[in-house]
Amino acid sequence: MTDVLTTGPDAATAMAGAAQLDAWSAGAVTAGDHELVAVLRAADPDAAVLRARADVLSGRPGAARAALRGAGHAVAVPPADWAGLVDLAAVAALGTDASALPRLLAAGSSLHGQAAREWVWLVGAAAEQRAEHELADQAWRALVREHGVRSTPVLVRLLVAVLSARPAGDVAGVAEAARVAAEVVAETDLTVAERVRMVAEGAARLSARDDAPGAALLVAATARRVPDRAAWAAVVARWVPATPWTLVLGPLAGPLLGHRDADERALGRLRPGTRGPRLPVADPVGLLAGDDDAALVCTCWERSVLDGVSAQAYAARHLRPARVVLGPAVEGAAALAGLVVRAVRCPVTARVWLAVARDGEPVRLLLDGPPSEPLPAAPSSAPAAPAAVPTPHAASDDATGRPTRPAPAGTDGGTLPGGYL
Repeated sequence: MTDVLTTGPDAATAMAGAAQLDAWSAGAVTAGDHELVAVLRAADPDAAVLRARADVLSGRPGAARAALRGAGHAVAVPPADWAGLVDLAAVAALGTDASALPRLLAAGSSLHGQAAREWVWLVGAAAEQRAEHELADQAWRALVREHGVRSTPVLVRLLVAVLSARPAGDVAGVAEAARVAAEVVAETDLTVAERVRMVAEGAARLSARDDAPGAALLVAATARRVPDRAAWAAVVARWVPATPWTLVLGPLAGPLLGHRDADERALGRLRPGTRGPRLPVADPVGLLAGDDDAALVCTCWERSVLDGVSAQAYAARHLRPARVVLGPAVEGAAALAGLVVRAVRCPVTARVWLAVARDGEPVRLLLDGPPSEPLPAAPSSAPAAPAAVPTPHAASDDATGRPTRPAPAGTDGGTLPGGYL
């Protein structure tokens, strides 16, 4: 018997063990769901630090500082542990101390592996909340390129970074930036609807930076790559002008538009209706074809994270309830966060997944766990205690979302090399 499941009060119920929580936490990290990471690690000794980290990454730096103070963390300057680093990121995000962001950047010089990834995430969040766009964009690129993060929230920010870095006045360079952004979207395994939402959020973020041409380029380039005009219609109508300014202004376009003249001319090549290559769209559970039976096919060996409509369909049509309890700490934290979390089991592989939903809403996220074995008969005496929650371990070995300790040697690899990605 592994520690995936620890026996509970009867033969039909089990307590989620350390390996199960570790696997789900790693999946939550992959999905970029920081709130869920904090919920799943609610029984950890560092639960308050994880709660504060989730608050910083979710745009609540004030709540992060309160969580650390409430747990009795004495924050040192410079930061001596992860509580101090999270607190410094919160101060940088609040903008109450102009030296906080430079000090946060300097604090990463001694970090490597998993610890460096956690630091980059904090830098990106703090810089984003202070409207330090170039620094934030570099952090999101680093998370993708250097640390392999492919969650939708990070990829949305990567799209913004790619378009924001397009060369001014260079039509070919602008078109290439839009093409690269479209490739990022095309390489995901999301459904069409999920890709449309991803691009729409990226367009809104570009618009918030006063970059309406960048938003138009992103939408137009991606809409050409995904063969579903009906799905894109509303987003294209919202962000892509029907008539190019270059046609309206004629020979005055260049002088009046300046470097945005190149944006307009590149957009003319990308507008829906112009010809361009198309890529196949991922359809992991047969939703696009309307095949209800497709979701009955087991893909547990191929996928570890499903979200959106894919998660909803797979949970409803393939997975079955699992009598696995998550423990009072996790269940209490989930209730406070407004989440409904429950274990579900694959009838083919016996793998136990975690289904996550908001109160009163369908399943929005599925996280796979390690393979499990049939539950043993219930003991006749008192039930065994749940497996102990492991404490944080080496920075380069942990992928579960727990805050790992700063490492004494190594670096995060420095700044990113040139190029859009």
